[in-house]
Amino acid sequence: MKIIRLKFRSGLHIGSDYGGIGRERVQETVHSDTLFSMLVNACAESQGLSNVPEFIQSVKVISSGLPYVRRSRDRYDYFLPRPLIDPMNFCGQWGADRKQKYHKHIKKCAFVDRDTFTPWVQGREINLNKIKEPEYRTLFTIALRPQHARDRLTYASAIYHTGELFFADNAGLYFLIDGVSNDTLQLLMGQASLRGLGGRRSNGCGCFNYQMEDIDRSWEVLLNGPGEAFTILSLFHPEETEFSTLNPKAYNLVQRKGWTYSAVASGQFKRKTCHMFGEGSVFGGKPQGQLVDVTPPAMLEFHPIYRFGKAFSIRCTIPGGVS
Repeated sequence: MKIIRLKFRSGLHIGSDYGGIGRERVQETVHSDTLFSMLVNACAESQGLSNVPEFIQSVKVISSGLPYVRRSRDRYDYFLPRPLIDPMNFCGQWGADRKQKYHKHIKKCAFVDRDTFTPWVQGREINLNKIKEPEYRTLFTIALRPQHARDRLTYASAIYHTGELFFADNAGLYFLIDGVSNDTLQLLMGQASLRGLGGRRSNGCGCFNYQMEDIDRSWEVLLNGPGEAFTILSLFHPEETEFSTLNPKAYNLVQRKGWTYSAVASGQFKRKTCHMFGEGSVFGGKPQGQLVDVTPPAMLEFHPIYRFGKAFSIRCTIPGGVS
């Protein structure tokens, strides 16, 4: 398994799952299906469309793009999606009082550092003060850029705003991926770094440099930890046969829609809409997932369009156990 860190050279525009009024909102993470699409398009450009099916089958799991911060030359701190189950602090004699005090802070916290995430999913108490003032919010800022649009029939002009995410000099996004060879990943990431990531790339957004390395022992311990339940670090679209054993415990649903982008086919078309379980969702059974075909009819003559819905799951412990 590899960990890939993205260091952005410009602003990043990732459209929010929830629209804004009068402006196009952005989000602080990149969903796993977006990273998968970036690599698929890089494969089509660098290796040809005929090699894409083989690459798609080789990808076992891929996490969403999550924040990281560089502490020193060789030391990085990584943030992970907040598990949607209550921490162990909310159990026991003083659990109700702690929950009343910290519940609103936890709901507003999207990511926690690895030192907080590990005891959380292992059923141990966490440092709740880190939840009140989460560090990840200091790693980026969001700026609004005005845009101009003109109606093609009436020539009436309109001003709207789009958001851009700017990371600190020592911060960026990372993701984990398994199943793809080192040489292939180097080739695809090199191609993808030239194209950029996200929207508004014609305005210079999404340019990045990258670093890739094997995961270390600390990651192996976390990814192979104990627990009778599972939480996910990616989006997840279950197969129909999974519903009988999935046993969702705490989850959120993310609507995935938008326009197609293809490196080898001209034009943009509206993709089919689908819903997926979001990062941090917790299940009593092990989630597997599938590729979701969202090809619009107009794209059938070129190639299929998929969203990556396979789950990147790790074991976790639910306070009180799985029932």
